[in-house]
Amino acid sequence: MLIDCLKSKLNHNDKLIWTLVIIFTNFIGAFIYLLYVKMNLPALKCGVSY
Repeated sequence: MLIDCLKSKLNHNDKLIWTLVIIFTNFIGAFIYLLYVKMNLPALKCGVSY
């Protein structure tokens, strides 16, 4: 998941935040990344749209 996060099309700030979450929370962080980013759950997306 870490490599997928780093190669994703997220903006730099989101990549940094997700990388830190995955590193510091290990498997739980990878699972949360999978839910938020990969499964595209609209109610759970992070970030601000302009």
